[in-house]
Amino acid sequence: MARARWRACPYRELPELARVSSWEALWLDPSAAGLPVAAARWVVEYGRSVWQDAVSAGEASEQFLFLRAELVSPFPEVPETLAELSAHHELWLATEGAGSLQRRKLALSGLADHFARILISAEVGCSKADPAFAKAVRTHLDATGRTLCMVVGDSARTDLALAAHGSWPALHICDPPTCPVSEPGVHHGRGIGEVVRWCECRLFELA
Repeated sequence: MARARWRACPYRELPELARVSSWEALWLDPSAAGLPVAAARWVVEYGRSVWQDAVSAGEASEQFLFLRAELVSPFPEVPETLAELSAHHELWLATEGAGSLQRRKLALSGLADHFARILISAEVGCSKADPAFAKAVRTHLDATGRTLCMVVGDSARTDLALAAHGSWPALHICDPPTCPVSEPGVHHGRGIGEVVRWCECRLFELA
């Protein structure tokens, strides 16, 4: 029911809501998202309607918000790997979703300090799969005089599309033996630690 209600939202074309799922919307803070008044009211009412069949809608909503926040934690090896990578590179994060939600999740994960720049689809104005997102990344690269070594991600639909639109090499996080993706410039690995193996700037060899 929640999915059907969310699909009926008349404000889903707003950048802050365009790539938000029905369950993510349940912990979206309309005030932090900077939504128009009418859209913010709709999101609040959506949450109330989803929980209305619960024994205690208010209690259920509060419990969900608490548990959802508790679930935001990185895989054990990720903080150490990001620290290793950032010793040789400036790390940028490209992510899909509402800016307020993505920044909140990043803060809760404890990983925010590893990234020098954060590009969120809602703030860029399009999905990572859109050529315009790659153009935005290139604009930032040109402005800072930097080059992009590698796009790393687990989504063939968005992350590999970003790499393809920017003509950048990519590391696809997947199960390499079973992954059906076979594209030039795309490497495959089970985790972000594989970047050390495939990074084409060779800075790791100089350390």
